[in-house]
Amino acid sequence: MKYTIIALLIITLTACSGSDGETPGSKPELGTSPEITATISSYTITGTDTHTPPNPAPIDANISSGNFIIEWNANDAVGNVGQTKLYLSADDTLTTASDVEFFSSLCGIFNDCDENGDAALGCTFTTANLLSCSTDPAIDITTFLTGLPMQAYIILEACKNPWLPADCVNQAAFVEFR
Repeated sequence: MKYTIIALLIITLTACSGSDGETPGSKPELGTSPEITATISSYTITGTDTHTPPNPAPIDANISSGNFIIEWNANDAVGNVGQTKLYLSADDTLTTASDVEFFSSLCGIFNDCDENGDAALGCTFTTANLLSCSTDPAIDITTFLTGLPMQAYIILEACKNPWLPADCVNQAAFVEFR
């Protein structure tokens, strides 16, 4: 019995001090953790009137008081993204120098984008060409609109770290302002 206990103790100590597959000095350095990037799982716009994709979602100031809904889910491998922004664009490619940013929110508890990365944002387009979403102030998009009706895109940008553009992804939705 005494030898059995000693043998088990030796086996246990050997197992605990065994190699974990890493060679000495092979520990990862600080800042080399696997890259975590944002993803947009879903993104839809429910216009002021019904539509069938690929037709644009109508945003008409004279229907439903110009109210429409933008919904999305944006997250990463460990949770939600840090910030989301919405832009108006003449094409489906985000160009922050020329596209019009009209909404920005951090994600998390008590924000428009919740801790799971989900958002359902109420927006309004008025006959005075004012566009607003949630509690953000309305912006005048007259200079963006070349006429009505006008087909355009609303681009969602989701960033894990809004200060690092490489951590951002975007997706466009086709709309028509009327």
